Amino acid sequence: MCFKNLIAATAVFLSLYTQAQTCYSISNRTNGNGNPGTCGSPNCSGAAKTGHLDVSFGASCPGVIPSMQLIAVTSGALPSPFCFDPGNCISPGTVRYCFRGNNLPSSGFMTLSLVQGATTWTCSYDVNGGSGTILPIKLSGFEVRLQSSAVQLNWTTDQEINNKEFQIERSNSDQPWALIGTIAGKGTTYSTEHYHFADEQPAKGISYYRLKQIDIDGRSTYSNVLKIDNRMKGLQLTQLYPNPATDIINLQLQSDEIADIDARFYDLSGRQVFLTHRKIVKGNQTWRINLPKIGTGVYEMILSDNNGGTLSEKILIN
Repeated sequence: MCFKNLIAATAVFLSLYTQAQTCYSISNRTNGNGNPGTCGSPNCSGAAKTGHLDVSFGASCPGVIPSMQLIAVTSGALPSPFCFDPGNCISPGTVRYCFRGNNLPSSGFMTLSLVQGATTWTCSYDVNGGSGTILPIKLSGFEVRLQSSAVQLNWTTDQEINNKEFQIERSNSDQPWALIGTIAGKGTTYSTEHYHFADEQPAKGISYYRLKQIDIDGRSTYSNVLKIDNRMKGLQLTQLYPNPATDIINLQLQSDEIADIDARFYDLSGRQVFLTHRKIVKGNQTWRINLPKIGTGVYEMILSDNNGGTLSEKILIN
C-alpha cells in the first residue's frame, strides 16, 4: 500500500555481540516500504507513513530475531499508532524492520529497544541522518544534592556495555564544562550498579553537573544536566513556577535547618512592592506565595535569611 507523504526512513547498520556493542553509522535514506517483497505487514491502523530500518548482526542473522520497539523521541510526542513488523533476514547478517505509524518526527533523535529473550539493547539514531550510538549504559537514576558544604552526586545503571569510566563535569554561567572527578565503570554488566561522588569544593552560586561516560574504545555519551543552587548557605531553591506568573508563585525549597525567610519583590526601578515571610522547616517543601496586584512586568524576587544570606530570581508577572 502506498501513501502520498512517506517518511524518509533511515537505514541503520549496527553490530550486536554477546558482550560488546559498537557504534553504527547511517548509510543511506529510503522512502516508502523499502524493496518489494522484503517487508512484512505492520498492522498499525490509520493512514500511516511507512519505512524501514536495516540492522546488521555481523556474519549471519540470529536464530531468534530480536523484536524492535520505539521507546522515545526528542522532538514532539511519541508517534501513535506506531509499530514494527517482526523483522526479516534479507541478506547474511542483515535484518530489515519495516514500520508504520502516524506523526513521525522529522528531526531530533529516536530511541529504539531491541529485545532478544532476557537481553535488551538500546540504541539512538538521528532522524535527519548523521551518526548515532548504541547507548553503552542504561542510566536509571541521576541526582545531585547539596549536603552541608559539599555536593553529592548519586547515579545508578541497570546495564553497562564496555563501560570504562564516568567523568564528572561541572559548569556555571560564566565558565565552560570542567572535569572535577573520575569514577571507574564496571566494564560489561547487566546487574544494577550504584555510584557516588562528592564535590568537596563546589562553586558559589548556581552550578550545573553532568556525567560523561567513556567506552573502552574511547567513545563517549553524556547524561542529562542537573542544577545546584549554592547561593544561600543551607538553602536551595530547586524550582520556581509558574514563571511567567499571574496571582501565585510556588517556590520549591530544600533546607538544611529550620529558618526564617523573607521574600521581597522589587520592580525595575528598585522599589520594593511586596514583602512576605515564612518559617521553613528542615527538608524539602513548597512555599506558595499569593501575589498582590502589583501590575504586569519584570520583577526581582530576593530571598533572605536572618544570617545575611540572599539569593535572587527574575519573575515575569502577567
